[in-house]
Amino acid sequence: MPTSDQTEKRKETAADWFVSLRDRICGAFETLEDRGLIRQWGVSNFDLDAMEEIFGERRGQECVVNQVYYSLGERGPEFDLIPWQNKNDIATMAYCPLDQGQLASDTRLQPLADKHN
Repeated sequence: MPTSDQTEKRKETAADWFVSLRDRICGAFETLEDRGLIRQWGVSNFDLDAMEEIFGERRGQECVVNQVYYSLGERGPEFDLIPWQNKNDIATMAYCPLDQGQLASDTRLQPLADKHN
């Protein structure tokens, strides 16, 4: 069992790693944009804290989309993340909207599927 000092050190290391990663993400996308290789960029699996952090970075406001696990069965992003992203003009892209196929056989969805087929 780790001591409280070891646990704190791990938290600090993880926080430093995330800050470094965030800086590298924004820097890499900035370079790609400046070279004309991309027009827009986004992130995946960023929670509200991470989105607020990246928004604080230079050019972090240029993030246009965050892809998150969001489905009829997993609606957690609706509480804080999606409203924040809407307020900041960031699209939410759902992955696994049919709960990894579990909802695909739900007969209540058939009329919707038929309408858009």
